[in-house]
Amino acid sequence: MLDWNVFYSSIAQSTAAFVGLLGAFIITKIINNEQQFNEHKILIEDYIVAGNYLKQKLNDRYFKWYNKRTREQELEDLTDDARKNEDILYEPPESLYKKYRFSEFDNKEEILVAIKEQQGKILRGEDE
Repeated sequence: MLDWNVFYSSIAQSTAAFVGLLGAFIITKIINNEQQFNEHKILIEDYIVAGNYLKQKLNDRYFKWYNKRTREQELEDLTDDARKNEDILYEPPESLYKKYRFSEFDNKEEILVAIKEQQGKILRGEDE
């Protein structure tokens, strides 16, 4: 008669060894992932600090002042050019917006309205 206990014992031992090896690989992978996670976390924190620094630097800029002065200067140039060439008064504001160097930080729709108003003032003779 054959004793099957040895066969079952060998299968159990082999399976246990395989599970142990598989577990070791899984644990190693988890530890590596945790290390990568911590590295990425540090990088993200550095980016947040750099972003806050840049945000603070931007807040220190005087965009409203710059936009206002640039708009005033370009509208003055428009008025001077309109005195030399009246055809400018009949051009669409969009083409004048492209022609003159308004601030790229300013609201385009507000500039188009200001150009239209300036054209109206010049036509009415209120530009003096």
